[in-house]
Amino acid sequence: MASNFMLPATSQNLTTTNDTLECLVLKFERLMQQVEDGLEIRDVLHHKDGRSIYCDLHKKTVCLKGLLSEMQCLLDKQKEELRSFKVNLDDIHALQKKIDRLMIFAMKNFSPLNISNSNPTSPNLSHETDADKENAPVPVKQKPQTKPHKAVPSLNHLTEQQLQTVPKYVKGHLSLVLVNAGIDEINKVLSKKYEFLNRPRKTLSLKEEKRRAVYLEQAKEVKGTPYSTFFVDDDIYKFTTTLKTKKKTKNDVFLILRHLGRVKEMHKGNLTRYCILSV
Repeated sequence: MASNFMLPATSQNLTTTNDTLECLVLKFERLMQQVEDGLEIRDVLHHKDGRSIYCDLHKKTVCLKGLLSEMQCLLDKQKEELRSFKVNLDDIHALQKKIDRLMIFAMKNFSPLNISNSNPTSPNLSHETDADKENAPVPVKQKPQTKPHKAVPSLNHLTEQQLQTVPKYVKGHLSLVLVNAGIDEINKVLSKKYEFLNRPRKTLSLKEEKRRAVYLEQAKEVKGTPYSTFFVDDDIYKFTTTLKTKKKTKNDVFLILRHLGRVKEMHKGNLTRYCILSV
């Protein structure tokens, strides 16, 4: 996958620009001090050399104006470089998310080939006698197995090392204990939802049938995609305590999980899907 961004300047260029700007500021301050000293001695005009002194001050004032213009150009250049760096950083983050989604999709849809251990052309089978066939045990018919329930998805706890990779402005005030407590509540939501969906339909009441129909309707748009495992705000209100009552904690927990590529939020109308991308 090709990238479309290019860094506008090296750190050496930025250092050179900063040194140049610092020199201009020092020069500006010196000239400004000289102009201020000249204004304080305006009475010198009555002296015979007063006019020449003030002409010199006028030249320095003109130089000040030129320095201001040069400083403004340098500042504009630095602002443009910072904007370019921000754009490139956003491109890198977007590219990383695309790669993560592709890897998750590939892992979920990979199915290894089943290699059969039996070999129909084995020479041992060709030498089987009639007596062996008669003495062979009669195979017992096995009852058809019931369709296994789908595993209930869940998120693993974060480790201290994983949390340390999250920038301070992302994780905010949350400690490892608080983040993992939030993950426990998310796992409770997933358990309640998918254990309910795994129940046989004949055991459901009319109210539960309607609830199941709502879940299936919400899943239509993401069925067969990496975002097919999800829950919504109604599930949070029904099955959680902290995430329901403490909005700031909820937002910070989901921000950390999004940063680590474990959760993605999908918004459509008034519905927000919290999709589980990896455990």
